[in-house]
Amino acid sequence: MYRWPLLPALLALYGCAVPPAKAASRAAAPVVVATVTVPPPASPAPPAAPPADEALGTMDDDVDDGQDEVFADSEEPVPGAPPKSPTLTLSDAEIRERLKKDPTSLGSISVGRTSAGALVNGMQMPRGDHWDLTAPSCAWGTKETVESLTHVIDKVNEQFPGSQPVQIGHISAKDGGHLSPHVSHQAGRDVDVGYYYRTINPHGFANANDGNLDYPRTWALVRAALKDADVEWIFIDTAIQRGLAQYAVSVGEDAAWLDDIFQVRGKNGRSIIRHAKGHGTHLHIRFHNPLAEELGRRCAFLLPPRSPSAHALASSKVLAATSYAQHRARNGDTLVVLAKRYGTTIEEIQRANGLKSIALKQGVVYRIPQKIAAKPAGRAAARSTAPQRRSAASGPGASRGQAAPRR
Repeated sequence: MYRWPLLPALLALYGCAVPPAKAASRAAAPVVVATVTVPPPASPAPPAAPPADEALGTMDDDVDDGQDEVFADSEEPVPGAPPKSPTLTLSDAEIRERLKKDPTSLGSISVGRTSAGALVNGMQMPRGDHWDLTAPSCAWGTKETVESLTHVIDKVNEQFPGSQPVQIGHISAKDGGHLSPHVSHQAGRDVDVGYYYRTINPHGFANANDGNLDYPRTWALVRAALKDADVEWIFIDTAIQRGLAQYAVSVGEDAAWLDDIFQVRGKNGRSIIRHAKGHGTHLHIRFHNPLAEELGRRCAFLLPPRSPSAHALASSKVLAATSYAQHRARNGDTLVVLAKRYGTTIEEIQRANGLKSIALKQGVVYRIPQKIAAKPAGRAAARSTAPQRRSAASGPGASRGQAAPRR
């Protein structure tokens, strides 16, 4: 048995020993493994959405999409090689010659920024069974924009046959440039599209709410734009974003994807679907046009001086000179704050400082690009330099502080 008689007693005292009889019975008994279901730990409650003023207030202005251009005028380069097109193999001299003799042979060209640009060889949105044009003379876009928009609306009607025609508002003027009452819509890539309604669609835009909005069709429109087209931004009012996001969840859309695309869900500071004041009656899609934009980059300084597009470009001041302010980052500074303070964009600040992210370091001095205003000449130089109140027709920024014109 045991060589030391006291050992079993000591082990038993500390609960380590098993009496021989019980040990034998345990050895003979079958081993039963009990399965215990442990409920998973409760997932943490989602963080409270930031106040509207902080999370969604960066796009507001007094006209429907005259936002401060902080997020609205993205020039962030799109990853990947330029699109393959025989046109892009032409030299600058060949492009200049075509612009003079046969500009249509180059196809659509989106020159400059959406808030300061022009449109060359635009295509007018055709009439169709699935949409109504509220202002055909202001429905000019690049070929890529028109084809993308047509495809997106057709996808809605494939999913929901017999849908009422959706309303299409402004895209751009025929040659681009300033289009009242907008700040953007200048380069053939911005489109105002009405929501789908449960009731009869109005001619023009109407306020959308939970009582009249057709969420299935409106979500089908937004989803097709995101999945099938090349989109930079979609501007939608906050309240409508909430309803759309909830509907998307209810039909089984991936929650992580919805967190990524909806600003209202508070998970992505650079989400594609963003709030902008005035978009409770329609949504605003900005398409990315790889071909038209690359041609625009090459053609910006080659346009014939007297062409309508060159005139639109000059009036937009897209080629204005740039100066730089020096700003030492302080606690609380962000690219959004600096862009609004200095009247520029996040992307321009990033480009001027070689930034690849939106992070700022406290104490570092950053270069902030600013446009140089033209100096008055002759008698105008002697006039008072006090700011003058501008009329509604005086330029893209004229509508600040004034009510938006009725559409």
